[in-house]
Amino acid sequence: MKPASPQPGSSRTRPWTKLLLILGVTLALGLLLEGAATLWLGPSFVRGRYLGNNWKAVGRLDRALGWANRPGATGHIHDGNIDYRVRINREGFRDPERSLVKPAGSKRIVVLGDSVTWGWGVDNGERYTDLLEARLGPGVEVINLAVPGYGTDQHYWNLERNGWSYEPDLVLYCVVMNDLFEAQTTEQYGMLKPRFVLEDVASDRWRVERPAGMDQIGGWRSEGKHAYQWLLAHSALAYVCTGRALDPGEVLDLDAIPYHDPGDQERALVAEASHWIVAADQPAHHALQAMAEACQERGVPLVVTSVAHKHDRYLYEPRFPRPEAADSPEFQSRLTQALVEASQSLALQVLPIDGVMLSHTLAGERLHVGDGHPNRRGHEVIAEGLEPGLREILGRPQTPIGRASDRPPR
Repeated sequence: MKPASPQPGSSRTRPWTKLLLILGVTLALGLLLEGAATLWLGPSFVRGRYLGNNWKAVGRLDRALGWANRPGATGHIHDGNIDYRVRINREGFRDPERSLVKPAGSKRIVVLGDSVTWGWGVDNGERYTDLLEARLGPGVEVINLAVPGYGTDQHYWNLERNGWSYEPDLVLYCVVMNDLFEAQTTEQYGMLKPRFVLEDVASDRWRVERPAGMDQIGGWRSEGKHAYQWLLAHSALAYVCTGRALDPGEVLDLDAIPYHDPGDQERALVAEASHWIVAADQPAHHALQAMAEACQERGVPLVVTSVAHKHDRYLYEPRFPRPEAADSPEFQSRLTQALVEASQSLALQVLPIDGVMLSHTLAGERLHVGDGHPNRRGHEVIAEGLEPGLREILGRPQTPIGRASDRPPR
């Protein structure tokens, strides 16, 4: 006798109903557990907040330059004294959305820099580039192309790959001492990067060295790490399941930090970095020269300034002892002096702001967030120091911009 055929509408004809039931129960259980984890963690968990100095929350690996900002990313980053929000625009920069086509009758300043210019520790809108745009008034756009951790070579390649697209009337490069050390190496902060290598001293012939593995960086592994970081920032349950402690970072008592003379070792580092600026056989000097020549080809002024970061601390913290020479508004740090010396042979202009920063620390103002990066007041002072010189340079008649070929790293 043949078995009876299943009737329409019976459970045997619709196994997907069991699957939907399982998925529904799993989802409900997950939501219940997520709610329980959120209640258990309490106010120590803030959904969407990345704990630690985690630039990678809004960054990604890049096969050409090593790393870059992640287009369209947003983040709330918290680490002890530092708590700030970041938004990256669709072009991959921490800047308002901009048209690549320059508005008629306007002028543009393209700004290159690392975490100082990027605005580590302060919200969008509080950086010196944002404040400069407001101070310079309508008709001037200040476009921030900074990427944390970049060396002088990466700043040059960033200008070549991205900066010229904005049709700048002026290029501003904010030098931090770290930039010069980072130009010496092919690995920084656990990430690979290209660098300039001098092949022949007599002919001043340079090549770009790309470390093994750069062509494979990024991809699904990088995206997987980013997804994991995102999950930890957005799910209380993920924190509980991974056993990760909710450590918001060390809260520093800035008034209790020991302030001391920098010592011979730090002075030697500053002296070495200053030498790299002026020495023609050094990668940092070559990158600066390449940047200056690229600007000169297009008739665009290159303006360079220097901001103290983890050196010359008396320029941003009033409790650090000052050198005897630091008693004049015209004071220049050794790094700034090296830039001025380099400008005698390179087509660039230096806008020193050491004296302006010093005048504010002499008045007792603290200009950093705790780790040497400028706080909001520090950014205001930087903008204050740069505005007069930039306004004067923008007012000069300029050579029409040409179209030299781009030269990104290969």
